[in-house]
Amino acid sequence: MALDAPTLARAFDRTFAEPQQNGAAPTDDFLDVRIGTDPYAIRLSDVAGLFADKVITRVPTPLPALAGTAGFRGAIRPVYDLAVLMGYAPTGSSRWLVVTAVEPVALLLSGFEGHLRLPRDVRDVVQTPRGVYPILHVPSVLDTIKRQLSQHTGQKER
Repeated sequence: MALDAPTLARAFDRTFAEPQQNGAAPTDDFLDVRIGTDPYAIRLSDVAGLFADKVITRVPTPLPALAGTAGFRGAIRPVYDLAVLMGYAPTGSSRWLVVTAVEPVALLLSGFEGHLRLPRDVRDVVQTPRGVYPILHVPSVLDTIKRQLSQHTGQKER
């Protein structure tokens, strides 16, 4: 069953309004996303914002993962195609972007499915109602971007 963005937003907001149950196990929040055709979870603590329908301005680049740039809250950020960074085919057009909390970088998602609240003790994968999802380690993605940039810069200087 597909849900529209306003319904997802209300459900997401409602989770913050509900009181935490005493004695309940601690939880973490995740975004339920698609990269390529595969499901993944991204820790909400790694995300500064989730955006829909941003205009991405293409820029000339030798980096296949750099989709372009986009404006976020008055700042221009590079947008990287997360699918390409992870070895999938390019996403192409997608309406969903996340801005990372650590670096001023946006990541193009293949899809956004919703919000997950799961037990805090999860590490590499999470069990969801729709199956087992790997957790995307955002710092590793950012390291991949930095490595690609330094390789390009090193090749250019030679």
